[in-house]
Amino acid sequence: MRTSRGAGRFPRARRSLAALLASLAVLTVGTVPAAADDGSSAANGVEVSVAAVAPAGDVVEGTTSPSGSVLAEGDTATTAIPADASGDIVLLGQTGVPISIGVPAVVAGSELALADGGSGVFTDPDGATDVVVQPLESGVRIETVINGPNSPTAYEYALGEGIIPILNGDGSVDLVVSSGGISFGVAHVDKPWAIDGAGARVPTHFSVNGSKLVQVVTHTGRGVQYPVVADPAFQADCGIVTCTVRFDRARTYWLASHPSERDLVLALGCLTLAGIGGEIGGLVCGAIAAVIYYHANKAADYYAQGKCYGYRYPISNPPLGWSTAVTRYTYNCR
Repeated sequence: MRTSRGAGRFPRARRSLAALLASLAVLTVGTVPAAADDGSSAANGVEVSVAAVAPAGDVVEGTTSPSGSVLAEGDTATTAIPADASGDIVLLGQTGVPISIGVPAVVAGSELALADGGSGVFTDPDGATDVVVQPLESGVRIETVINGPNSPTAYEYALGEGIIPILNGDGSVDLVVSSGGISFGVAHVDKPWAIDGAGARVPTHFSVNGSKLVQVVTHTGRGVQYPVVADPAFQADCGIVTCTVRFDRARTYWLASHPSERDLVLALGCLTLAGIGGEIGGLVCGAIAAVIYYHANKAADYYAQGKCYGYRYPISNPPLGWSTAVTRYTYNCR
């Protein structure tokens, strides 16, 4: 396994996360395909199709477990790929919250094959669709390769228990956990794209169905050349540059009207995040709690405006954050 250059940020947490994912990878049910050479050859062909249209990315080479699952550790993210499509892809970043991502059902029953460039490939037995999993330094890219007009136009990614997808106005998606009136971002999914075999853009967008993220690809239009490659890219952690902790209306009011109890609110919040995110959740919340306390005079202003209180901070330095208003009826601002 390669050594993570980003491990110094939260070294104890990184070790515990890697150990957790290693356990998940070893326990994944599945076997290495008997026709390994044939599988690798087909996987290489799919990987080439993706590379022809996908943005350049630093794919992290993983280590294969005895069960056939793969564990890949990047700078700020660790990815486990199951041995077969009945399992979940598991992504962990610096927040410490494991994010399970279901493989699209169209490749159900498919076994994992590894391409030479480090991509994991699941192939539809009927040849309609392939799914390519590429562990990256800061997340994971899951490309759907659509091979013909009879392929599905919607692909579901079931998320793990407690992970809530929030659709943003720009087409991207935030993944959050929420408890006790406090929500915390754990991952970000870039605005999706889809490109056909001639390099032309194909209409695509995300929708949310409960705890499932759905990518819709309108690939049946005239002139579309196959294969079409569609790409959800999951960034570990809560954003590209910054993270945000958000309070609901009740917590915002409490923060604004009970100054003497702010420390209690923050303590509850820290316990909540520590329970959700384990060691790293507690570290992050502990680092920003005192800062939120001193910024909390903003809570009264936001509450009066019908909004909620949020605290946004740089991923690399949580105490250097600032207050931000959360628009009513977005995220957990209810």
